[in-house]
Amino acid sequence: MKWIRPTLPLLSLVFSVTAVGGGTVSAAPSPQWRQSDGTVTADAPADAFAEGGVLRVSRGLEATPVFPLPFAVEAGDVLSIEIELEAADEEGRDGDAGQAGLVLSVLPIDTERTYNPNADFRQIVLVGTGAERFRFAYVSPRAFGAGEAVLLAAMSYFHRPVSVKALSLTNHGPDGDPDALTAGVISYRGQSADAPWRAEARKRIEEHRMAGLTVVVSDREGNPLPGATVAVRQLRHAYPFGTAGVAARMIDADRWFDPEQHPDTEAVRRQWFKDNPRYREALLENFNTVVYENDLKWPQWSGAVGAGIRDQRWSVDSLEWLRDNRIYTKGHTLVWGSWRFTPEWLRELEESPDTVQAAVLAHIRDIGGATKDYVRWWDVVNEPMSHRNVIELVGMERVAGWFKEAHDAMPGVRLVINEFDIVGNGGSPRRCEGFVAFCRELIDLGAPIDVIGFQGHFWSDRLTAPEDVWSIIDKVHDELQLPVMISEFDMNLPNDALQAAYTADFLKAWFAHPATEAFIMWGFWGGAHWMGDSGAMIRRDWTEKPNLAAYRNLVYGEWWTEETVETGSSGEAALRAFQGRHEVTVTYKDREPVLRRIELTPEGRTLHVVIPGEPRRRE
Repeated sequence: MKWIRPTLPLLSLVFSVTAVGGGTVSAAPSPQWRQSDGTVTADAPADAFAEGGVLRVSRGLEATPVFPLPFAVEAGDVLSIEIELEAADEEGRDGDAGQAGLVLSVLPIDTERTYNPNADFRQIVLVGTGAERFRFAYVSPRAFGAGEAVLLAAMSYFHRPVSVKALSLTNHGPDGDPDALTAGVISYRGQSADAPWRAEARKRIEEHRMAGLTVVVSDREGNPLPGATVAVRQLRHAYPFGTAGVAARMIDADRWFDPEQHPDTEAVRRQWFKDNPRYREALLENFNTVVYENDLKWPQWSGAVGAGIRDQRWSVDSLEWLRDNRIYTKGHTLVWGSWRFTPEWLRELEESPDTVQAAVLAHIRDIGGATKDYVRWWDVVNEPMSHRNVIELVGMERVAGWFKEAHDAMPGVRLVINEFDIVGNGGSPRRCEGFVAFCRELIDLGAPIDVIGFQGHFWSDRLTAPEDVWSIIDKVHDELQLPVMISEFDMNLPNDALQAAYTADFLKAWFAHPATEAFIMWGFWGGAHWMGDSGAMIRRDWTEKPNLAAYRNLVYGEWWTEETVETGSSGEAALRAFQGRHEVTVTYKDREPVLRRIELTPEGRTLHVVIPGEPRRRE
C-alpha cells in the first residue's frame, strides 16, 4: 500500500487524489468541520491548528473535524486508512484525562449521529506522546459518490488533545484484502505457536478445569462387569462463558423505533422480528451466561431513559426466559458514579448527600428485590476510577454501604466491582494500583465484595501478553484475596485473523488461571454490539467471523468432553473430563443401556451403575 504523506500543513491542503495502480485510488484530504447543528463547512474553529498548521483535535473545539472521501466507492470495495497521530504531553489524573485517543468513524456526510456503533467503519485509537502511525482496512458495505461520506475524528470520552500529523485514504477496489493490508501492523509477546506460556496454560487447564470421573459398573449382585462401554458426553460447562444481552430481543418485545432515525419504520420493525429468533438461537448455542448491557442500569430501569426501547417488565420476563434455559445471569450495574449515568433527578439532590445516599439505597432495594431470584452476580459499582461524582459526594463509607445494602437485598448473589484497563490495552499499572487501593479501602470498611471485575475491552494496538495477563491477575488476587472475572471482553482490531488469534490466546490464559471465575463477552452480534461488526463475532448480516470459530474451537471443542472408554477387570473406567454437566451412557453386551446425568465438580465424581439382568428388548 502506498503511504501518501502531505508535504504541506493540513490547513493549506486541497484534495489530492492519486491513482496508485491496478485501479487503486488514494487521497490525502483536507479537513472540513462538522458544526454543532450537523452541517459540514470549511470554517475551522479557533485553536484548531497548532504551530506549523498541524491539526489539533481537543475537547475545546466548537466543531468536529471530518475528512470527506473524495472518490467514489462501490459496495464491496476495500478501503484503507493510514493516519499519524501524536498526543499532547500533558499531565492528568489517571482516568479519562490520563488517556489520549480518537474515535474514527466513516459515516454519511449528512448523518445526524456522530456516535454510531454500526458505522461503515469505527475504530478507537489510543495515542501515545510520540508520533505513531496506524493503518486500518475494511470492506465498505455500501456504495457512495465522491464526497458523500466522511472520516470523522471525535474525542468522545478522551480528554488529552491529539495532533493529526498525516492522513491517507485509499480505495483498493473489490480485490483488496483487509487482512493482508494490515498484516504485521499489530503483534503481541507470546504470539508464536511455540511460546512457552502455551504449555503452561495447558497444564493449568488440566489441573484446575478438569476433574476425575470414575464409573463403576456391576450387575445386580455387585459383581464387576469388565468390557462395558462408557460414553461420556458433556452437556454444559461449569465455568461461565457469557455475553452481554438485550432483554427486548430475548423475549421478542414490540419495541418503539424513532421515525426520525428510522424513516421506514415498518421495514425496521420487520427486520427486528426477523433477527430476534436468530439472536436467541445464537445466544443459546454459544453461551451459558448473560449480562445485561443496558437494561438494568439505573436510568433505564427507572424509565428515565429508553422509554419504549426498554422496560422493567421486559427485563424480568427475559430473566425468566434465561432461567428457563439454564443460563446464568449477571446484573449491570447498580451504580455508575457519573451524574450522566444516573437519573437526571438525582443530580438535583446534589446539595444533600444524605438524600442522594438514601436514593441510591432505595434503588438497590428496588432492583435487588426484583432480580434476586434470577441473578448470580451483580455489578454494584462500575468504573470507579473514572466516574466519581456520586462517590466523591457521599464518601467511601457510604459507598461501602451500597455493597452492604445489596448483600441484604440479595442474599447469595455475588457482588462485583468493575473497572476497565486493568488488563485491557496492555494494562495500566497506575490504574490497577489505584483500583486495588480503592477496593482495599472498601473491604476495610466492611464492603462484602465477592468478585473483582476486569472489563477486557481491547480497542487499540496494545495487546496484553498472555504472561502479563497472569501477572496482573496474580497482583490483584494476592492483594485482595478475591477471584476475578472478565466482565466485558471485546476487541476492535483492523485484522480479523489477528482478532481471532488474540481472542483465543487471551481466553486460554484467562481460563488457565485458577483465580478466574468467569469470562463474559460484551456482545456477540454486530446488530446489537456497541462496536458494531468490528467488535462482534457474528456480523450484522449473520455471517460468522473468524473469532467465533476461535472461541467455539476452544469452549466447545478442545475444552469439551466427548469420550468413550471401557471398564477393566475391576469393572471400573476412569477418565478426566471438564467440569460441568455430563450425560453418561453405559452399555454392556445385549443389556438395556443405562443413562445417567451428573454434575462433575472440582472434587471429582465416582458413579456407580448397575446393569439390569434382562437382555435388551428387540422389536
